[in-house]
Amino acid sequence: LVRGTIYAKVKRLNGKEFGSCGFATYSLGSFRFYAQQFYEGRKKIMPKLIRKLLDPLALTIWFMDDGSASEHATLHTEAYTDTALNRMIEYLNTLNLSPRIKIYKEKYKCLTFSVGDSICLLRRIRKHVISIRSMRYKLTLKTGRPNLFNDESFQKSGSLMTNCRHCGMKIPLSRSTAICLSPSCRKK
Repeated sequence: LVRGTIYAKVKRLNGKEFGSCGFATYSLGSFRFYAQQFYEGRKKIMPKLIRKLLDPLALTIWFMDDGSASEHATLHTEAYTDTALNRMIEYLNTLNLSPRIKIYKEKYKCLTFSVGDSICLLRRIRKHVISIRSMRYKLTLKTGRPNLFNDESFQKSGSLMTNCRHCGMKIPLSRSTAICLSPSCRKK
């Protein structure tokens, strides 16, 4: 499937060296369906089938490509329309994640996650990312909380706390729904 050769190059930026590699692939008809789902001409779109296409592995790949983590997790979605971003938010809500659209530099849009949702997202993708050494940095939030790549802190992470999305009560981060068990919150 690789056309030509695989290349490697080193860039220097601000006194640091960054390595990269790449390759070109042949255009195959078997991938045409996916191209048609995510592009109208040259414009990126979010397909209506996103719920079927974005399984945990696909979410991981998307985050490794367009995601970042600093104080919170972010998916860089600059090329998408508001309609496409809202479609993605609706889907992520079904995974108990509540990203918000953030505008930066007055024109770019990205999806950002709260710290609690960032930790839930990073936990979901961790099992896929951990085997790719060059991507492990994607699992680190700069929040003063344990690094999610560190196996010891990950195993003890049941002691970490977050707030219930509905009432603000402190609950263990291990709760995948990020809501407490009070009757009023379960109904929401």
